[in-house]
Amino acid sequence: MSEEERKGAGELEAGWRWFEFHAAQRMSAFRYFLTIYAAVGGVALALLEKGYFAFGLVAAVLTLCIAFLFWSMDKRSRQLIEIGEAIIDAQWGQRCYDAKLNPIRRAGADIAQGQRFKAVFRRLFLLGCVAALTLIAWSIFALSQQYDLYETAVRLLTRIRALWPSR
Repeated sequence: MSEEERKGAGELEAGWRWFEFHAAQRMSAFRYFLTIYAAVGGVALALLEKGYFAFGLVAAVLTLCIAFLFWSMDKRSRQLIEIGEAIIDAQWGQRCYDAKLNPIRRAGADIAQGQRFKAVFRRLFLLGCVAALTLIAWSIFALSQQYDLYETAVRLLTRIRALWPSR
């Protein structure tokens, strides 16, 4: 094996390791998302059912923040996976392997695993956002019923206006 062939084989192996590491990391992050999101969402729901509306509101907002955090982490993980795919694809062509067997090009179909996972994550993210926004609306409505927030807001605005210098 020549020096160039060994270098190409090393680059292909590095691309596979890069891809494998980041793909596993993405799946692990997704499992953490499901676990953490379900736990915090469950806490928010339990707090709201027990009548702790202010704490339920905080937990619901936290649930929404968790969804956005994991969505942005997934976007970055996908970018890192694509780097590994590009390395594998380039080395596959340079090493003159059969193009029909190139795993990256074969997986480029619309029903590729990465595309399906991306669609599943997007749907779960949107579902999570809807659930979190529903919890937020529920807690705000319950707080307004409990403390009559409209009258409190009117009184507060009246006091602020009284402090404002008139022209």
